Amino acid sequence: MADIRGQSFITINNWLKQNLGDGYNRFISGLRPPVAKVISRTQEWEWYPSQYLAEIYTHITSNMGNIHGNLKPLSDLGKFLAELDLEQSSQVTHCFPMDCIMERLPRLWQRFRSCGQLEVTSVDEEKKFAEIMLADCIAGPMHTEVTRAWIETAVGSMCECKITVNGQSYPEDAYYWKISWS
Repeated sequence: MADIRGQSFITINNWLKQNLGDGYNRFISGLRPPVAKVISRTQEWEWYPSQYLAEIYTHITSNMGNIHGNLKPLSDLGKFLAELDLEQSSQVTHCFPMDCIMERLPRLWQRFRSCGQLEVTSVDEEKKFAEIMLADCIAGPMHTEVTRAWIETAVGSMCECKITVNGQSYPEDAYYWKISWS
């Protein structure tokens, strides 16, 4: 299983503080001690097990979602991550043709995300359809929701159009999404 750079945990920790307010300390105390230490006192350039990321996502869903597995908090986290990445990136340019946006997307991911290799496997401008794969980062099934929201927000912001991102399949070694736009 791939490791995750500390910067990812710092960003998630900032989102948690922003969204939990006074409930932040209670949230952190509900994590296993090594995971709580990583999320609250991580070192930016250190590497940590991706299992920790999966545990944090589960804890977010349990504490900020509902008993039915509401994934909205993970979607909100993915949107937050994409907005922050775009804000800090010189790659934010609107209204490019989609093939140019798809060319930029993996670089945006690598610049700010340390979990896996994002790859655009196909783009069809005419059919308004693309496929994306994330390999080498299996941080649990909830990571697919965070990444889906990140893709939807990043691509939607760059093209200023409506984006739909659906999971195609999630085998053991990679995640796949189909994207359409209008």
